[in-house]
Amino acid sequence: MKKMDNIINPIYDSLWTKYSMAYGECPKKNSIEFSIFEELKQLSSLSLTEALSFSYLIQQLDFIPAKRDQRLWRELAFCHLVFLFRKKVFSFDPILLIFVCDSIHMDHIDGDIRYLKLLVDYVWIQKVFHHAIYIDYSSTLTNRYKVDMERVKRVFLFFCRRIQEQLFSMPNEMDLSVLKRKILKNIRTYQSSQTFKRSVGV
Repeated sequence: MKKMDNIINPIYDSLWTKYSMAYGECPKKNSIEFSIFEELKQLSSLSLTEALSFSYLIQQLDFIPAKRDQRLWRELAFCHLVFLFRKKVFSFDPILLIFVCDSIHMDHIDGDIRYLKLLVDYVWIQKVFHHAIYIDYSSTLTNRYKVDMERVKRVFLFFCRRIQEQLFSMPNEMDLSVLKRKILKNIRTYQSSQTFKRSVGV
């Protein structure tokens, strides 16, 4: 057995068990979840270094608490990103990776691949993340500032929804670099008074 199998197989078995316990059944063969499990099997083709990075990062996805089904989907979304983009995903720090995975829903898996490409562009998505932190800072009502990660996450997810909406209005043939500039410019126009009003309940 390859060393990668010793890393990937336990992750597969663990996720399969988590899914079965959460939903009382195995993933149906025509479901998105089943297709992700099939992708996970193929990650045995990762190099040993990549497989170790994959194993480390998937364990870090529990760093921010979430409901059981949300944690499970977070892990499945991460597996899908690794299957599609490999090394690009391994550059992420765990906190931003959690935010990115939580911004992915089932309709994104079969939807516009451009959205996922934007999310895994670490340099670009960091700028979105940093603006979310700025919004948190600029909305503070005290003389001392401390990052509130829950509020930052709400704003970040709000921005991700705006990103997806903007993508729908932009031609598929638009160059990705142009698309990034346009969307980021729009994101940076949001101020705390707008964002917190609109992101209530996220």
